[in-house]
Amino acid sequence: MFPKEAVRDRFEAALRTFLEPGERVVTGAYVIPGPSPRVVGFLGASVQSLRGQGDLWMTVTDRRVLFLRTTFMTQKPRGFAWADARYAVSIDEIHGDERSGWNWFVYLRATEDPLRLNLSMIWNEEFDGIIGALSSRLDMPPMEDWPEQ
Repeated sequence: MFPKEAVRDRFEAALRTFLEPGERVVTGAYVIPGPSPRVVGFLGASVQSLRGQGDLWMTVTDRRVLFLRTTFMTQKPRGFAWADARYAVSIDEIHGDERSGWNWFVYLRATEDPLRLNLSMIWNEEFDGIIGALSSRLDMPPMEDWPEQ
């Protein structure tokens, strides 16, 4: 495991190329999709990584939620995964239980299956930021050139 600040710095630098002009970062954290990391363990995480379902860096901005792929062992950026408009996502089943060592929530996208995202307790502050940002629902922006009624 690498120091939290080093991991954050790596992804913040890589993220700059994917931000839109004027887009402001709210928070970001290293997330592990899928079942509890305590349950699947190292072997399960290795299999997930080999199948292309590895860990992610999640960034919440004032407009979108962006995900970057990561390397399994070195926690370095490995490219863009996907982005969702903030107004189009929500969260469910929030579990912030430090006793287990993992916090988690279910990330809901309009066109995909629900995705459980796990955050190590070292990312507690960022977990709270993500939950706070995604709990406040944004309205869909007005469509340009759309006839008013």
